[in-house]
Amino acid sequence: MVTEKWRFHCLHCLRVWEALYEARHAGGGHGGHAVAWRLDGVPAQPPWIDPVCQNCNSLRVKVLPAGPIVPRQR
Repeated sequence: MVTEKWRFHCLHCLRVWEALYEARHAGGGHGGHAVAWRLDGVPAQPPWIDPVCQNCNSLRVKVLPAGPIVPRQR
């Protein structure tokens, strides 16, 4: 099991938040690979599947890569 931090950015209300997901990686035995995701101990979809803003319920949410956010240079 691996714990991964994911960042989300709502394109509607501009809220940014993070969530910790547990990812359980398993081989299928036939060359395949499967990942089971959990959020707060509950089975969940992968972080990038249909995220919803916790503030305004918008579906216009961008999933940001794990790791530090680097400000853009102008």
